[in-house]
Amino acid sequence: MKPMERGKLQVLFHFLPGKTFDWQDGIAICKVSEIEGKENTSLSKKYILQEVKRLVHGWPQDRRRFFPDLDNEDSYILLEPKRVISEIFPLVFECSHCHRITQFFDTTDFRRQGNTVKCRHCQGTLIQIHHVLIHECGEIAPLSIPSCPTHGRTHIRLDDRASQTYSNFRWVCRACGDRVLNVPLQRTCGCSYNLPKKIMRPVVHRASTAYFPWNVTVVNIPGGNLVELQTDESYPKLLLAAHIQLFDHPTKKIAEFATDQNGLQSEQSLADLERMLMGLPEDRRAMFLSQIDKMKEEIRERGESERKRIINEVDQIRGGHEIAEEAVKELIEFVYARESYKTVTFDKLVSIFSQRYPQELPKIEKYKSETIKMGFSDVQLVENFPIANVMVGYTRLERDKEKSVLRSFPMFNTKQPLYVNSLETEAVIFSLDPIRVLAWLEKNQIELNFSGNRDRKTVSAWFVDNIREVDRFGEINDSSPLTEYVIGLLHTMSHVLIRQAAVLSGFERNSLSEYLFPKMLSFAVYANSLQAATMGGLHSLYEQNFDQWLREALLQGQTCIYDPVCIEKIGACHSCLHLAETSCRHANRVLSRKWLFGGKDDYWGNEIIGYWEKF
Repeated sequence: MKPMERGKLQVLFHFLPGKTFDWQDGIAICKVSEIEGKENTSLSKKYILQEVKRLVHGWPQDRRRFFPDLDNEDSYILLEPKRVISEIFPLVFECSHCHRITQFFDTTDFRRQGNTVKCRHCQGTLIQIHHVLIHECGEIAPLSIPSCPTHGRTHIRLDDRASQTYSNFRWVCRACGDRVLNVPLQRTCGCSYNLPKKIMRPVVHRASTAYFPWNVTVVNIPGGNLVELQTDESYPKLLLAAHIQLFDHPTKKIAEFATDQNGLQSEQSLADLERMLMGLPEDRRAMFLSQIDKMKEEIRERGESERKRIINEVDQIRGGHEIAEEAVKELIEFVYARESYKTVTFDKLVSIFSQRYPQELPKIEKYKSETIKMGFSDVQLVENFPIANVMVGYTRLERDKEKSVLRSFPMFNTKQPLYVNSLETEAVIFSLDPIRVLAWLEKNQIELNFSGNRDRKTVSAWFVDNIREVDRFGEINDSSPLTEYVIGLLHTMSHVLIRQAAVLSGFERNSLSEYLFPKMLSFAVYANSLQAATMGGLHSLYEQNFDQWLREALLQGQTCIYDPVCIEKIGACHSCLHLAETSCRHANRVLSRKWLFGGKDDYWGNEIIGYWEKF
């Protein structure tokens, strides 16, 4: 069989170890046994393992399998897939003519049959049976062929009785006149897990329940400078100060205000000047060195004064309490990462349009007005958005962490592999107007306990402190509606925009993904494949048709072919909002068009006023 060509993202989600798939043109059913690859050393393994740990520890200790100590970086390897190795599976075949079952002991036994596999009874063509047995522990096995008391397994066939329900399937012996054998399809799993159900269930191998891949997606943060920054005990406040624009970030870098970084570049320049002065006569050199010492002191004082001002202002806005760990993580991804971005803003578009097509300059004003009208405070194109997908393991039968076992992948050269795909890609980052979001929540009678000044800095900082986290299972770790409303709004908005971007840009919908920054009231829509990123579709959409993108999202997002049932129930389905797992990292949870356009909130019992409704 000739090799199948697949992109890295396809491999990461659809060709992982333990996953079955149909070989091209339906030639065979195979199971991935291993993945060969190259170690990725450009990613921060420590940072990625922290995120992987958060995912893995979502399962109880007795429901994780083969995960070494996640605090030990040496136990893991970040592997970029290069080659997928698979084997024929399951080795259970049915004759297309007489329907007798043939089962091979192993792949070696199967290969002995040569290129054509024929029935030993009638020489009919053997076709793989696409049913397999799976268990919540993660095991997968072929159907277990029963034995007739008289004729053994020689004449067994599987009678599906023209039904798609497994309880109606029957094993029969042809030699006994199609006598039914009282043997079920299921069998007991031999795993050692203390699980309530030990029976392996039959499923079609390609069924969605047969394999659930688990991954984390992270913004790839350069490690070196961040490690230095984190030695400053006030760096979380500096990150927040950058987010709420207490200084001109990212023109001014956060590290410039860190304790051991104040005036570093200026002092380095002065040190270079000192070395150049060493060739002067001693009396003249002493005069210049004295002046340089004064300049160094002024730089330190000026930097310390600015640093104190920033930290004091953060404390005044927030009351001086510590910034939560999950908020710091999001600030790093959203704020610190921006220092390395190549961005295109609306103001930059004015400069571009003035040089290339001045007749279209009025477009930019329309972009700005549409942005404000739709409730955004800022929208930017990022040309080098650094994203990394990390595949961690898989479950079968269930996604629910209380009903499944998370299995890791087979070892690679004595280390536990985490399969990764990293790229710098195009992204459009949308940030909502914090004051409008606050007003929207109040219109929906959400209890906020907000008592600060209603300026953008104070409100932005308040959201950083009060929006709780969405875990890797799409569950909100908060009993109040505040977090659900905000995350539901952001998540739904990103899906609506992705679906319309696919229509307008010509991308496949699965070529676009989302990344939410809930505490920042922001999200990114990005091209998730190298091909899509290099096509420049998002760049063209942002530059030439941004107002149309927003208008179509507003217009098309209101309807679904399953309305009124869809909007009256959950307000989200495969027709109007759902995206593939490669695009949505939150399993299509906390989605509803009601956040945008209004409707009845079945959970909280109130009528929702949509963010894009007039209010």
